[in-house]
Parts: sequence; structure tokens; C-alpha cells
Amino acid sequence: MRLATVALLVLALLLVPSAAELITTYWWFQELGLTPIFTRPLLTKIALFVGAGGSTALFLLGNLAFPQRGVVPGPIVFQFGAATRQVDVTGFLKRLSRPVALVLGTLAGLGLTGSWETLLLWQEGAPVGTSDPVFARDLGWYLFSLPALSVGLGFVRSLITLGLITAIPVYAMRGDIVVLPRHLRIEPSAGNHL
Repeated sequence: MRLATVALLVLALLLVPSAAELITTYWWFQELGLTPIFTRPLLTKIALFVGAGGSTALFLLGNLAFPQRGVVPGPIVFQFGAATRQVDVTGFLKRLSRPVALVLGTLAGLGLTGSWETLLLWQEGAPVGTSDPVFARDLGWYLFSLPALSVGLGFVRSLITLGLITAIPVYAMRGDIVVLPRHLRIEPSAGNHL
């Protein structure tokens, strides 16, 4: 109970100044009649955080659930002493997959919120009226659409890389990937997934 009270107090001390600044800035924009200039970037950042974070967490949860299906034929179990309990490492990895997916999803959401300007420029982009002499595209495409496309492809590439980095240790702990002295043995199901 005391720990929860202290945690709430610390959270309040951290959030109250930020909330006060946010509210006073909103009131200032409201007084000038420019509320959309304040709310649109804020709502775009929130949408990017929720969208990127949620999709990353869901993708990683699904990606980690795939290698953890079924029964592990030879689970890795540690026992540090005769009087201590055995620790099932493969079971621990299964329980760890949800927090890992949530943390990485939160980090991905925070990382993509910095691209709010690129998203708004893409949404509001207009033709410039001058075409590229080589590809005959309007220059507005290079100014507004191409940066947003680059951010989107970078996000997908990061998702795939995160999925690979998180799945390999799970397959290794299950025994589906085994490093032998002269070669690497990969089970067909693990190889198809990876």
C-alpha cells in the first residue's frame, strides 16, 4: 500500500507540471482563436503513438507466440542447489514475451511520434506544378509523399528486424536452432518462420 502511494505521488509530481504547461498552452491558442494549430499536432502524435505502439506489440506477440506453440521436447531447466526449486527457462521465456512486446511497442510508439510533421505534410501536401524531368512526377510527390513512404518502410523494416531478433532466442531455447561445431541445424518449422 505504501509503495503504491509513493508511486502515485511520484507520478503526480512528474505529470502535474507537464499537464499545467499543456493546459496553459492550449488556453493561449484558444484565446488567439488558433486551437487547431495546437490540437492537430498533439492528436497526430497520440495517433502515431497508439497506432505504431499497438501494431508493434500485436505483431511481436503473434511473432513470439508462433515459436512457443506446442510442447518443448527437452526444456532447459536450471537448479542452483539441492534445496532450491528448478527454474524452467523455456517457460520463463513464454511468460516474458508479453512484457517484452509491450515495452518494445511503447518504444516504437515513442520513436514514431517524432514523424508527426512528415505525416501532416503528407496529408496536406499539394502539387507544386513543376514536374521532374526524368520520371515526370510532380515535385510535390518528392516533398510530401516520398518522406512519408520512407518513414512507413522504415517502420516495417524495424518490425521485421525486431521480430527476427526476438524469435531467434526463443527457437534456440526450444532446441529448434542448434549451433554445432561445424554447422548450424535449424528445424524446418523454425526455418520457414524465420
